[in-house]
Amino acid sequence: GPATSPVEQFFLEVSATVIDADRIQDVSSVTLVLEAIGQRVPMTIAPSVGNRRSYAATVQARDLPGGSLEPLLGELLTIEVEDVNGNVVESAPFGLVRIIDATPSPVAPSNFETVAGVDSVDFAWDAPELPFAYSFDFVLTKDQPGADILIEDVTLDGSMTTFILNQSLAPGAYFWSVAYVDAAGNRSRSSLSVFEVL
Repeated sequence: GPATSPVEQFFLEVSATVIDADRIQDVSSVTLVLEAIGQRVPMTIAPSVGNRRSYAATVQARDLPGGSLEPLLGELLTIEVEDVNGNVVESAPFGLVRIIDATPSPVAPSNFETVAGVDSVDFAWDAPELPFAYSFDFVLTKDQPGADILIEDVTLDGSMTTFILNQSLAPGAYFWSVAYVDAAGNRSRSSLSVFEVL
């Protein structure tokens, strides 16, 4: 489809791993508790292994008071796990320590540019310096009907604004993004950039 203008979106994304020594099936609900604003957000099951089960929740800034994540800064958040018998266990409190306003900007390849299926592809982005330590998370996926295929997900040093993927890519459409990630795991992701391999 046609390229669209990137829209800034701010959201809180929380993931948790729940372990039940007896039976993970005994867990009936997992809830993110935003006590400061009186909200409880159900967490959904993510891909899991064995007696561990992963859960995730995303809270859009637009759904919070004032349409901003700011009211959560410095406030304590918890996760509640309830089992089928009604027993509830609460996690240790944690919090949002930073909102990263800046985003990296993909430079190349982008805008549906075509790339020959050579042995490597050079990626480049612009990224303003930030006043705290950070790294970049580079993600590349191949567009596939039904489910996209993850090609690369790598952490890069914060001084880098280029990445060379040393593998040839099959013909098709690809999407890539790069995100700032600070020491606490806060991130700010670029818009998706699209290119085509011939």
